[in-house]
Amino acid sequence: MKSQTKMKKQKVARKQQAPVEGMVDGMARVVIQGKDRHEDNTDAVHAAVSAARTAPGGLMVVFRGEGVLGPFPVLELCDRLQELRLVGKRVLMVAQTWLGAPDLLLWLQGTERYLTPSGYGHVKVPAWSKYSSHVPEKAVVENPDPMWAEFMESQEVPQMRANPDDPRNYAYQKVLGRLNEYFPVEEYVNKVIPREDLVELGLITGEGLDRVLVEEYKKPAEEKAITPSKKRELGGDC
Repeated sequence: MKSQTKMKKQKVARKQQAPVEGMVDGMARVVIQGKDRHEDNTDAVHAAVSAARTAPGGLMVVFRGEGVLGPFPVLELCDRLQELRLVGKRVLMVAQTWLGAPDLLLWLQGTERYLTPSGYGHVKVPAWSKYSSHVPEKAVVENPDPMWAEFMESQEVPQMRANPDDPRNYAYQKVLGRLNEYFPVEEYVNKVIPREDLVELGLITGEGLDRVLVEEYKKPAEEKAITPSKKRELGGDC
């Protein structure tokens, strides 16, 4: 009886997990939860990227929950996604949550990008970054005593001086530099990037500037499709 109950539970668990990872409409699909991003657990994403190499529909990555990936795993995934795009694979990014700077960069690697209506971006810029010069000077805590560090307010911690040549700091600076290729980072230092701004920048597929550019791109093709006889019907070349 116990074994049957256990088997039923396992079947239910598999059904619940099925939509999260696997093949959907020919696409390798993965959901990266906030907890996984917080813990830099990208194993499922890498597995989906590998599967997408042979999947006819390409790759779909869904962001859910609250959490932010570190710079190292994001830069590595950006390289893998570039390889997919170079061979013509479709890379679909769907964000159902807000996106911190590293996650935002990863989301921007999609050939198609979608963001939930309540979603937004946020660019955290440490004091040691070259982009921090765009914010008013703040008091800097020089190497606080460890016994006091745990009692510091969370907003004070990022103001601690750090070595920009530290590998992790260097990687985060690269993340900010690559984000700057999509929008002016200095305008969003430690600020929210509203969804409306992402639309205006043409970074959300099918909305705002992206939609305008797609329509402009289609016009020449539509004009070429009009034959001389069709032009006469429309009143052209009279």
